[in-house]
Amino acid sequence: MVNLQVVSFLLFVSCFHSISSHQRIYCVIKTFGQNLATRALTVHQTWAKRCDKHVFLTATNLTKWNNTVLPILNLFDVGDNYVELSIKVFDAINLIIQQPQPYDFDWLLMADDDTYIIMENLRQLLYETSEPLAFGHVFAPNNGAPVHLSGGAGYVINTVALKRMLPNLQTTCSQWYVPGMEDVYVSRCLQHLNVTLDGAIDGLHHRFFPLELLSLYYMEYPQWYLDYNTLKTYPGFDCCSTQSISFHYMTREWMNLIEWTRYLDETNILIIIYSPIPILFTIMDGAGGNLGNGDFDPCECINMFQMNHERAMNRLTDMLRNAQTTCTDTECFTGPLPGLQNNGGGNTGMTNMYIMLAIWFAIAFLLFLFRPRTLRNNRNNLDKPSNQGPSRNDRDPPGPTIQ
Repeated sequence: MVNLQVVSFLLFVSCFHSISSHQRIYCVIKTFGQNLATRALTVHQTWAKRCDKHVFLTATNLTKWNNTVLPILNLFDVGDNYVELSIKVFDAINLIIQQPQPYDFDWLLMADDDTYIIMENLRQLLYETSEPLAFGHVFAPNNGAPVHLSGGAGYVINTVALKRMLPNLQTTCSQWYVPGMEDVYVSRCLQHLNVTLDGAIDGLHHRFFPLELLSLYYMEYPQWYLDYNTLKTYPGFDCCSTQSISFHYMTREWMNLIEWTRYLDETNILIIIYSPIPILFTIMDGAGGNLGNGDFDPCECINMFQMNHERAMNRLTDMLRNAQTTCTDTECFTGPLPGLQNNGGGNTGMTNMYIMLAIWFAIAFLLFLFRPRTLRNNRNNLDKPSNQGPSRNDRDPPGPTIQ
């Protein structure tokens, strides 16, 4: 079962705050035909809806996949495979910049269909500037090759840099406009055009991550990451900034779990947390708390409840490993967590609390009813009168000795 301890780590790495400026972000999610009904659909239902505009970049026969929901940017003259992903991305940039209203956004985000982006934290990072700039996770290969941005972690390019790219795609950058590693080739083009590649590391450590959460938490890094990463890494909660922006290799279960824990309301809290904590939340709400009116900031929860996060992550790991991988369009958890379609309000939270109370009392009664025989015998012995006289130690002590 999912406990508040589990929820707290996800909240810890995804706390966001209100921002005064609004940078418009055009999100391009790289995907493939076979992922449209699975990964892409989950991205569409979760973090992508917080982009100003988003499209799914693919090169496939859409009729084959019967897609009627997702906004698609479909390319016809390129293969739908990883080898030609670099061409696909350069083609997409070319098309987006040359559309009728090419610059109705401030930043272009490129992400994979297994990347999760916390858009509020991304917006907090971005700002208006006249300098060509790109943010992401910067890799520095140990073989001396130039640095490049991680495609899996996602990267954002401002319109100043895009305007510099457009006239150079077929000339200066043509040597990288070929099949190959998309993130490396795009980075080479940007660097050649004197665009700054910024890793966006804050005082609370990294913000763009090319790995998933558990690998970061336990420092279980693949060898390729160690070969490409030159930045210091930290275990546990110190792995990640509290204003983290992106995580890679995120399954549909992970994405829905973050949606549940980060963008929650009172009902979701009470449904997710199967422990005595729901009673506390309900009391807080009944006493004039702000859980029910949408003003509750889950990030404050971390400071309110100092939990055993190591135990929580062990439980979360077990839960995710045992989770069902076959999902419907609106539900990826078939066990303890209800589906996303149950996000409605009402008295669902109170009802769940009463159900849990009833279960607790039932368990207590059964434990009493089927208590061990030794406890029953001890009780019976206490109720029976004793036929024996007082022991020697219980008799009156002897009087003083006369000398």
